[in-house]
Amino acid sequence: LVLRVMGALGYGGDADDLKLTGKSGDEGIDGEIFEDKLGFDKIYIQAKHYKPGNLVNDSTVRNFIGSMSVKGVSKGVIITTSSFTENARKLAQNNPNFKLKLIDGEKLVNLMIENNIGVSVARTCYVKKIDPDFFDEI
Repeated sequence: LVLRVMGALGYGGDADDLKLTGKSGDEGIDGEIFEDKLGFDKIYIQAKHYKPGNLVNDSTVRNFIGSMSVKGVSKGVIITTSSFTENARKLAQNNPNFKLKLIDGEKLVNLMIENNIGVSVARTCYVKKIDPDFFDEI
């Protein structure tokens, strides 16, 4: 799901550029993508499927930054179905060596809706107005 959302946002080029890596011993890296379709700059992804109220804390962010550092990657995204503690947000924002984006559950749902991932159109409504140019031609 997370890789599909990132792909819909324009990251990577094709399916081969969106790699699911989450498994035992993955050092906190659940996926990797490229920043653009040409393959410049790898971005690591960590996904946390947490219940509401169970927040991603600064320790999780710090460990993810450590994993990025060991692998030589400076850009990352942590996505959760829940939210982040204030300390986690501060750590992500105030780290000059790493660009880290935090996406909480509400933002994830909005991105899914905007990019038609996991949703279908139930109804379409058209709002019409009079076209004065049409009447000028008659």
